[in-house]
Amino acid sequence: MPKRTPTADETLRYMSAVSPRRAEGAIAMLDEASSGEAPGSERRREPREPYSGQVSVRTIVRTTAISVGGVKREILVDVFARNLSPLGLGFLAPPLYLPEAGSDSRIALPGEKVFEVGKRVEIAIVQDGPPRWLFARVVRCRSVHDGFVECGVEFE
Repeated sequence: MPKRTPTADETLRYMSAVSPRRAEGAIAMLDEASSGEAPGSERRREPREPYSGQVSVRTIVRTTAISVGGVKREILVDVFARNLSPLGLGFLAPPLYLPEAGSDSRIALPGEKVFEVGKRVEIAIVQDGPPRWLFARVVRCRSVHDGFVECGVEFE
């Protein structure tokens, strides 16, 4: 079956280039490091609760690597959730995303280029039922263990 080039209004699906097990290891290291924080050092307005598993995120990227002329393209990626509060979500993005099998795109996307502070995203939260898509804005990104990118988003 021949591959076809997606149109500009189609969402491109990218998959994590790392296993969930590797992400769990990075999350465990972050959790261990944050367990030693001084009491009262928490600056968040709402308490966070552990929330694990893969979460789907839709966002827009502009790159000549995945689209002719550098036009904006919507992509769908999975991230590894770390915690959830009424105001936002913390997650790890993998070091690299690969195009879904069968996609016309052959270009990998670095996690640090997919998520940047200020970028608007749409996140699928699953709690007791079908996914609920919520708009959010990336408020924190930093490189952490093993090439992962730790991100925090605030729901809009």
